[in-house]
Amino acid sequence: MKILKKIILPVFIGVISGIFFSIAILGSRIYLEGKIPRGTIISGVNIGFLTKEEAIKELLKKEEVFLKKDVNLFLKEEKSVSTMMDLGVEFLTKETIDEIKLIESKNSIFPNFSTKGVVKDLIVKVDLKKLIENLDEKLKIKKFYPKSAIFEVDAKNNLTVKDGESGYVVKEERLIKEIIASAKKLEPTNLNVEISPAPPEKNKEDIEKERPEMIKKLSNVITLKDPIYRDNWYIKPLKRIDWVLFEWKNGKIVVTIKKEKLNEFLDTEVSKWLDLKADDVNIHTNEKGEVLIEGVGKDGVKIQRDAL
Repeated sequence: MKILKKIILPVFIGVISGIFFSIAILGSRIYLEGKIPRGTIISGVNIGFLTKEEAIKELLKKEEVFLKKDVNLFLKEEKSVSTMMDLGVEFLTKETIDEIKLIESKNSIFPNFSTKGVVKDLIVKVDLKKLIENLDEKLKIKKFYPKSAIFEVDAKNNLTVKDGESGYVVKEERLIKEIIASAKKLEPTNLNVEISPAPPEKNKEDIEKERPEMIKKLSNVITLKDPIYRDNWYIKPLKRIDWVLFEWKNGKIVVTIKKEKLNEFLDTEVSKWLDLKADDVNIHTNEKGEVLIEGVGKDGVKIQRDAL
């Protein structure tokens, strides 16, 4: 009996140990499956043994702090304060995590610790349009920009061309590299905005080539429709060249009509036919105590000038 006990006890202990070992192995495999390898560091943030979702959440917290911190901007004697968020910084967090090879243990007997962690930076991009808009808001950079040649109307009401002016533009590529380097470390840095000389995009000769097309455009007739009598009014900008303004918008010259000139025309030619005063109702009593009603209570009519 004693011999039997001596045999059973070690076997029992071995079985129990084997069970616990198997459970531990299985638990480790389940725990590690789909996790990010140990030692993985993204922009200084350790995300080892986290799931993709947990890693993204952890990085987003760090990114938010970075994006909202104040950043000093300098341009010559000008100084202002902004944030990396307002300067157009965007983190591609999910895309960064998707590049990491995860731990695979479901097809292994033992937990897979062989997948090596990586040290890398977040993928970062900068919205150039947002960057330039913010720099102009904070430092008024567009006042330094070159000015392209443009049509104008001289004192004798002749259509002429004002020549372009040289100026300065932001060294965008250099600035963006500096911003991205800062973002990859999640460490905000002060930015010295550098500018360099630049000629106008279009000079006088370029605009003169567009004169025939501009004259054609100014020869188009604008119709102001009479909503009551159908006695319309017609305006040809070329015949009223002193009404016309030219400005650059989105890379092309846009023609607009001076508001004060249009209002003068409406006052002298249109208003007397269309604008009608409201006929108010006046209720009162006379000396005899009789109630008198004057007026018919008719609404007035007014030209909606802002819509023209």
